[in-house]
Amino acid sequence: AFAQDAARAASSLEISVAVSVEFGLGDQPGIEFAVRQIADSGARITLCIAYAAGDISIIAAVAEQHGMLGSGHAWIVSEEGITPELFSASQITGWFTVSINLLLGERAARFQ
Repeated sequence: AFAQDAARAASSLEISVAVSVEFGLGDQPGIEFAVRQIADSGARITLCIAYAAGDISIIAAVAEQHGMLGSGHAWIVSEEGITPELFSASQITGWFTVSINLLLGERAARFQ
């Protein structure tokens, strides 16, 4: 639901969304599928909301296989899953982290 809402919000701001995919916490096949979908779309800027370091590690590994971590690609990644080891173990460049604030009440319902 969050990805769909984010895509609608981007569209209202005239931001083109090439692909919007979701995966479950710890769902390695789902994560691999999602990253392949992004790679196949040709997108160069990726917004990634993930909450577990293991998920971010899988995302980075698959993205690296598809040449998505070097020059010409930018990632905006939720900071919850980022670890220093991730950056020292791969060729990640162009990653920015964002802090996702928890929403309460009616606002939270829009993202569930």
